[in-house]
Amino acid sequence: MNVDWSLILICALVTWRVGRFIEKDALIDGTRAKVLGWLDKPRTNRTTDFHADKVWTLLTCPWCLCIWISAGALLASRLFVVDSVPVPIWSWLAVAVLPLVPWNYLDGED
Repeated sequence: MNVDWSLILICALVTWRVGRFIEKDALIDGTRAKVLGWLDKPRTNRTTDFHADKVWTLLTCPWCLCIWISAGALLASRLFVVDSVPVPIWSWLAVAVLPLVPWNYLDGED
């Protein structure tokens, strides 16, 4: 089995970027607050309350979020990659992340 490490790296970086966007980026603060507020409301149905609690946890836990995003990224790479070369959107998202890693490390910002 020949492993394409560049594809794994790109999928990992895409997962990190999409996960951070969902959990923390300011662009969707209002939408995120509305969704989390709706999920945090008490419900009369225990099953609905259980599912709402799980979705709330999924959206606020980076460990949980990245598991599902990486599954989607790997599935999409399987569907859209030709000869182990990622389609441009995957490369674009991965390249967009690379400068943020040292920037975050050097500036110490979240």
